[in-house]
Amino acid sequence: MDSHITPAPGDTPRPVVALVAHDGRKQEMAEWAAYNRGTLERCTLFATRTTGRTLVTTLGVPVRSLLSGPLGGDA
Repeated sequence: MDSHITPAPGDTPRPVVALVAHDGRKQEMAEWAAYNRGTLERCTLFATRTTGRTLVTTLGVPVRSLLSGPLGGDA
């Protein structure tokens, strides 16, 4: 089975994590992400647009943004 996991340098697969937070929970998500920064830095991160922006600001690491709300995040 082919994997769609992004390989890290040295061909070691990176875990893929998708994060979504409703508007009222974005601050809580940022606090959780900061607490788990060490683990999340070793992952390929995906998030809906606004959650992704919050994570980039909090962690300073790349986050692949997806459409938010009814255009993607709710689906």
